[in-house]
Amino acid sequence: MKCTQSLPPILWSLRAFCFPLAAGILLYGCKNGNAEAGQGAMPPPSLPVITVKSMPATTYQDYPASVQGKQDVEIRPQIDGYLTAIEVDEGAYVHRGQTLFVIDKRPYEEQLNTAQANLQAAQSSLENAQINVDKLKPLVQNNVVSDIQLKSAQASYNTAKAAVDQAQASVGYAKVNLTYTTITAPSDGYVGIIPFKTGSLVTKSTGGGAYCGVGNAGHAGVFFHERARIPRIQAKIRGKFHRREGKTNAACTTGAGG
Repeated sequence: MKCTQSLPPILWSLRAFCFPLAAGILLYGCKNGNAEAGQGAMPPPSLPVITVKSMPATTYQDYPASVQGKQDVEIRPQIDGYLTAIEVDEGAYVHRGQTLFVIDKRPYEEQLNTAQANLQAAQSSLENAQINVDKLKPLVQNNVVSDIQLKSAQASYNTAKAAVDQAQASVGYAKVNLTYTTITAPSDGYVGIIPFKTGSLVTKSTGGGAYCGVGNAGHAGVFFHERARIPRIQAKIRGKFHRREGKTNAACTTGAGG
C-alpha cells in the first residue's frame, strides 16, 4: 500500500506568488546598483593626439676603427735611462729633427767627464814616455848606455800612445751617448702612441714609442666589422679627411669575422 501526501491548495498559491516577487526584487536591486556604479566612475582621461608624418632623417652607425700610418717608424732609445721630458703629444705633427723625448743626461755627462780625465792622464803618460826616449837617444849615440834601454823606452812610448788613442775613443763614445739622450724625429709626420710617461725607465731593448712618419703617404683607417658590410662601408667612406697639417686618406677596411 502506497501513502502519498499533497500540499494544501493555499500553499500552492503562495508558492506561485512568492517566486515571481523575489525575482522582481532581485532584478530591481541589480539595476539600481549598476546605475549608481555608473554615476560614480571617473571619466576617461583625455590624451594629446598627434598626426605622424613621414620625413627624411639621418641615421648614424658606429664602427670600431683605428687609424694607422702607411709609413710607420718605431722610435727606440739607443741608451738606457729615465725619461725626463716628453716634448710632444700623441697625434701631433712634427718636423724632422724636432725633439721628441729627453733622457736623463747626468749619468752620461759624468761618463764624458771621466773619459776626458782618462785622456788627460794618458796624454801625460805619453809626454813622460817621450821625455825618456829623448833622454836616452844621445846616451845611446855616445855609447853611454845600451840601446836595449832605448828600445824599452820606445816600447813604453808606443804603449802610452796607444793609451791616448784609446782614451780619445772613449771620449768620442761618451759624447755620442750624450747626444743619444735627446731623441729627435727622423722625418716629418704624426706622432703615434706613446706608451711611456715622464719618469719611465726606457732601455735599448724596449720601444720608446710608435712614431708615424707619414710624409705624403697619408693615413689608413682600419675598420673592424662583418665581412658582408665591407662594400657598403667602402661606399660611405669615399673621400678625404683633412687635418690642420697634411691630409689623411680613409680608404682601407679590414673585415673581421662574418
